[in-house]
Amino acid sequence: MLSIPGFHDATRDFFVRDPVVVAPQLLGCLLERSTADGTVAIRITEVEAYAGELDPGAHSHSGISSRNAVTFGEAGHLYCYFSYGMHWAINLVTGETGQSRGCLIRAGRVIEGQQLARARRSVTRRSAIPDRELARGPACVAQVFGVGATNNGDDLFGGEWRFQIADTPLAESIAVGPRVGVSGPGGDAEEFPWRFWISGDPTVSAYKPGKPVGRAQLARNYRRLRSAPGTRTRMEALALPAQVTCQHSGLADVRILHRRQQRERALRRERPQLGDGGGVIRIRQLDQIAA
Repeated sequence: MLSIPGFHDATRDFFVRDPVVVAPQLLGCLLERSTADGTVAIRITEVEAYAGELDPGAHSHSGISSRNAVTFGEAGHLYCYFSYGMHWAINLVTGETGQSRGCLIRAGRVIEGQQLARARRSVTRRSAIPDRELARGPACVAQVFGVGATNNGDDLFGGEWRFQIADTPLAESIAVGPRVGVSGPGGDAEEFPWRFWISGDPTVSAYKPGKPVGRAQLARNYRRLRSAPGTRTRMEALALPAQVTCQHSGLADVRILHRRQQRERALRRERPQLGDGGGVIRIRQLDQIAA
């Protein structure tokens, strides 16, 4: 195991907190894995927070499944999932057991095992890989650690993994913004500015907004929303002041945004509005599309 002055091993209690609190504190920390092939360690430079049923951008927004079950378990474990049918990604489970909270490790600087990390990355790359690109992006982070399906549920506090925290606060400034590639309400920069990164660090990945939900998809979502049993009851039970989340059995969730300005407009128009975080379409128009 790697030993670097100025760092100490974390405890599980570090992760048993809200992901939005944990995420910025992960920056500058060391994540390490030692296998028979050798040791690879990164200094984390970019992360994102996800908050289960409270978060339309989270895998567990609609509840527990075989894919996301690990996130409902004990904090300090790895949630590894196959993303977009192309690559693996690493999340660190946070919060209380049963909450489904976590932080995606988006980027880091490889500080140990550069040769092994480069060999693992080179399997899918023909050109030379600069040091700053080795763990730049979630797919690259997973690749340098050699992560796959068998690592889902791995414990940071036993076996091959180790997590270390700096003895002193992070000296670099922290930047905050919307999460990468998250569409719809979960990608709203005002509601969910849950991406954190070390400002100016060259290993941080590039920001790309999520693809907006199209008019046809929004209409399909709305049809499923209307047909879901007990939708109105669930909406009233949540009684969130700024937003309401509706869960249904379709392919996606629809989030009805009720910001102050939108509520005022709704009162003037006599009917509420349904939106996807971008353009707002009146329910009367959606009725016509969905018919």
